Amino acid sequence: IIYQKNELSFEQEVSTVSETFSDGGISGTVTVDPTVRFGIISESYTIPLEVVTAFQLFWFLNLTAGAGVDVIHGSSDIVLSAAGDVNVTFSSGSATVTQPGQVTVDGSTRDVSPSSFRPKLMTGIGFSILMVKIDFPIVYYPSAGAAVGVTAGVVF
Repeated sequence: IIYQKNELSFEQEVSTVSETFSDGGISGTVTVDPTVRFGIISESYTIPLEVVTAFQLFWFLNLTAGAGVDVIHGSSDIVLSAAGDVNVTFSSGSATVTQPGQVTVDGSTRDVSPSSFRPKLMTGIGFSILMVKIDFPIVYYPSAGAAVGVTAGVVF
């Protein structure tokens, strides 16, 4: 079983934004002072089920092939929000009115589950040089792409 947990949190105050408007003798300014928040929490348990075989040619070349499926359970939360103070100033003739307020925008998602089953194909090539073995495994997930690795070891 493979357990994985990732957390990321970011908060940034954004520069104050002011826009002026004018329509029918009324003019004014809208000023927003926002803070942006971004965060990810991802947690998963993976059970890899695989059938793999390998054979050796000429005492130095190893070829590997197989297939399998990852059984996955978990969830992820993405927090994407912005909030800030807003001041709207209206002017008409000699009268000026300022109306304070707040604005909040939330584009978050909560408790999103991953795909429960991820099929995969595996292959690889390896070399044996005296006591040293070096393998280059490739795992291909049809829904996500490939991963390539390097492993090395010493055989006694």
